[in-house]
Amino acid sequence: MKIATYVDEEGTLSSLYEPGHVRVYDNAAGAWEARKKIPFEVGPDMTLSEVKSALGDVVDRLEDCRVLVSGEVRGLVYSLLQEEMGFHIWKAQGPDREQLDIVAGREADLIARREQAAVEEASAANCAQGCCGKKGGGGRSPCGPAAAPSLERVGNGHYRIDLAQVLESDPNLNSRQVLIPVMQETEFETLEILCDHVPRWFSRALVEMNMRAEFDASAQGLKVLVSPNHQT
Repeated sequence: MKIATYVDEEGTLSSLYEPGHVRVYDNAAGAWEARKKIPFEVGPDMTLSEVKSALGDVVDRLEDCRVLVSGEVRGLVYSLLQEEMGFHIWKAQGPDREQLDIVAGREADLIARREQAAVEEASAANCAQGCCGKKGGGGRSPCGPAAAPSLERVGNGHYRIDLAQVLESDPNLNSRQVLIPVMQETEFETLEILCDHVPRWFSRALVEMNMRAEFDASAQGLKVLVSPNHQT
């Protein structure tokens, strides 16, 4: 197995937004050995295309490694790695070597049970709320919000979800897996989504589900307010 880490000059796990480099470890011989050291740097003045180019250079040198351990997991760079480049990203602190066996174990466990666990947990949650079936005529589940623990109810018909926090809690999820079920199965007047950036699939999904969105960017991140286009 190969695991990449992002560390500072002391070998301590760090954020991709801080000075440092990527290390690539391989335990094919039965023990973790550092195989590569890859420089990486992003700055606040870089354009999106420049950030993607810098990431692309690193990804090319990582070859088939798609597991990254870092001191942080939130921000545009991490979203690009997860959603567009297929990485699993784990947050940890301290010397990177101390985390390799831990992350390898978590990866193996998650890969083995991800699909089955997702189906079983969703089914159990829905049935516990009396939501094992859909409304007549193919409508939405009557218990959509209750069956989605990541949703926060902020008023009658108004909900909020912190997408960045959900993705941080489970590296195997991506934005589409989180948001599509919520948007399809929850009856809402407004759905407030807190995120780092707008997923590339989002605009098309809005059209397909007959919804609209308003966007409010700030230093803390992006707030997207989704609401259905009511037919008159």
